[in-house]
Parts: sequence; structure tokens; C-alpha cells
Amino acid sequence: MTTIRLMHAKLHQVRVTRANPDYMGSVTIDQRLMEQVGIFPLEEVQIYNSQNGHRFSTYVLPGETGSGCIEINGAASHLCGVGDAVIIVAFAQRDRAEVIKTGHQATVFISNAQNQCQELLVQQVIPNFAQERLDFQSESVLKAAIPTEMEPLPPPPPRPPIDNDPDEMLDRGVESPPSPNFSFLDPPPPYDSTQF
Repeated sequence: MTTIRLMHAKLHQVRVTRANPDYMGSVTIDQRLMEQVGIFPLEEVQIYNSQNGHRFSTYVLPGETGSGCIEINGAASHLCGVGDAVIIVAFAQRDRAEVIKTGHQATVFISNAQNQCQELLVQQVIPNFAQERLDFQSESVLKAAIPTEMEPLPPPPPRPPIDNDPDEMLDRGVESPPSPNFSFLDPPPPYDSTQF
């Protein structure tokens, strides 16, 4: 079996929002961007800096959804500056014979200057059995998917009075309630995978 590496996901011309040398490594990417192209947490990616030509590989950590963050961490942060346009590419290992039979598909996210979707492309390698070759097709499936300006959030409701707030209780001359009956040494609650 002969295997080949084919691009399966690409974030094109996203802007670096932070370069953090004091982190142990990786690139932190807005989780929404990861989901739009199908990049997994901890997946290896190649990063190409359009400003200075530096190329490096690292792994992905999910960032806050909707934040637009692209944070280059650890040693690689010395290869990028805030505001640099970078291309982030993930590859899949494929069986060459299987690609010839069934083809291959990749998703490309083209970014605006705020790391929002300007255009989403689906690029395909399609078997052409009649002419015994593989054809390439690129199709735009989405334009301006994320609004350039987010609606402001409404102000939070006023805070209701809290009967057991220690500061308020002292102001009223009331003794503080007893400490809750637990210890920081108690085991944590069971892991709930549905939270992620």
C-alpha cells in the first residue's frame, strides 16, 4: 500500500493575535475556525508566515469560540509577530489507490483581517475514469459567513441582594454563616465528556 499526504484543511491568511514565548508550545485557534475546516485539537499543522517566509509545524489547541484568536505559542512565537498573516494547513495520510478510486476533499477558510470568514471553499480531487486521471475542482460554498460587526450584548441585570454575602452581613452586624462542609482534598466530580 502506497500512502500520500493530502491537504484536508486550510486557514488562509488568518492574522496572528498573540505571540506568547512563555508557553510550552502549540498554536491556539478559535474553536469556531477549527470546526469550520475540520481541524482537531492536538492535530499537527504546518504554519506558513506570509510576512517573513518562516515555515514551521506544531499542534493545535482550541481557543475561545468566536474570539478570532490565532496565538502562536512557545519557541515558534519568535517566528511570528502580532498582525502577521499566516496560512495554517492540516494534512491527511491517504491510501493512494483509495484516492484514485474515491477521490479526496479539503475545506479552505479564507479569512478577512479580523479572522472572520470571507469565503469558504470545498476543494476536491475527483476520479475521472473515462480519461483515466484525477480532476481538480474548487467551489465556493459560503461567503461572508460571519458578520464583520457583532451585535453588542445587553447590559447585565441588576444584582439581587445576597443574604449570605459576608461583606453585606458585616455591614448589618450579622455573623458570617458557617463554612461549607467540604474539603479541597475531596475527589473532583466525575468527568462529563458532554461538556466539550
